[in-house]
Amino acid sequence: MKLIYAVMDEDHYVVESNGQEVRLLTSQTEVNTGYGFESPEPDNQWISGQCGIRVYRKYLYFSGDYCVAVFEPAGNTHLNHGFVWTDQLPGDSGISAALLLSKNGRQSKTAPWMREHGIAQYLDWAKTVLTQMGYSVQETIQQIKNAYISSIFRILTNAGFMYLKITSSVYVNTAAKEKQLTDSMGGTPVFVAVSPDGYAAITKEMPGHDCQAGDAGQYKSWLESWGEKQAQTTGENTYGLTDCSPQKLLTEIVDFERQANRIIFEVTNRSLSEADRSLLSTKLADVKTSLERLCQYPIPNTLCHADTRPGNVRIMEDMEIFYDWGMAFYGHPFYDALHFLHVVRRQLSEKQKAEIIDAYLSKWERYGDKQMLQDAYTQAERCKEYFMLTADCRWVAEILDVCGGIPPKGTIDNWLLDKRYYYFDRVLHRFISE
Repeated sequence: MKLIYAVMDEDHYVVESNGQEVRLLTSQTEVNTGYGFESPEPDNQWISGQCGIRVYRKYLYFSGDYCVAVFEPAGNTHLNHGFVWTDQLPGDSGISAALLLSKNGRQSKTAPWMREHGIAQYLDWAKTVLTQMGYSVQETIQQIKNAYISSIFRILTNAGFMYLKITSSVYVNTAAKEKQLTDSMGGTPVFVAVSPDGYAAITKEMPGHDCQAGDAGQYKSWLESWGEKQAQTTGENTYGLTDCSPQKLLTEIVDFERQANRIIFEVTNRSLSEADRSLLSTKLADVKTSLERLCQYPIPNTLCHADTRPGNVRIMEDMEIFYDWGMAFYGHPFYDALHFLHVVRRQLSEKQKAEIIDAYLSKWERYGDKQMLQDAYTQAERCKEYFMLTADCRWVAEILDVCGGIPPKGTIDNWLLDKRYYYFDRVLHRFISE
């Protein structure tokens, strides 16, 4: 898959010009389908070096044999020799169509940084707020992350780096909610301000992770620490998070098959096969039984981070801190341990996994003996795929609702839908085949 760039200034594109020949801007490199989850800095630097223009990446999407990365100028529109602004694209209809779609898709219903005034609206707000707080904002502003759920910028000030994070409107929790959770659970990173619309936040630091891949000792220590924190935050849904408790899921499971079929048909214009529907019905009946049993145990619902992985752990001198609360929900505590062990499953032996589970469950012995806790964990484990599946189903449905149906091809909304549906479809078939 070839990578091409659509550097756009209003209705114009940057293209390579050699005499009468005009070509699309491309680094001639191959990219894989995971492209877009990495830092865009190498691309920014390449365009800066080749064209003499600083850019921010707005989004990217896949079209046929091409990955199209869409960039926006960062104020300096000077071009090096051999590059020009043009509103006339080269004659290759396939690539031109992709770029024209991106041109028409500059507005987004799901990504605030792709709405009217776009990135500038949030960058201007961040610079104004920082100036009012006494910080001197330097020239250097870099986009260091551009995923389908958020965009992050690094801003150099006289007091070091500040970070601006803008979340998608179909993200589970807004920046305002992340601040509330972060302040309550350790204060890392330090939130300086939240935008009036609640989607963007400025933080004082962007914590790096400390958990070493495959370190069973660190994994065990962290899950023990997190289990203790969860046990201290049980009770009512005080943070107003999405309710994913077994009790709530039980009320929704009767309608899940219809909802899943509706989503599949709306996105793909096809339905589940009779064989898959039969397997799904059987699996849902099994999960319903496990959810009913989970509800009978005295283990309370609590705060769940829901994206537990080594990359989100910060190990301090006297504690472990978990950050990035965008996915957090209210539900059964064991989901976090199950999710963490699912992420690192290929790094651990069965003996190591068992030791980590025992250490985590020991933090819940105030609610029952070891055998009862192990039985409850087994029932939660039988629901693990369904937990993930309901989250993906809800996310796809929200995108369809926000956009009023399938978004136009070439827009970030359509790309976001494709990504979320991919995960939904993958987990759905894993769920019914196991």
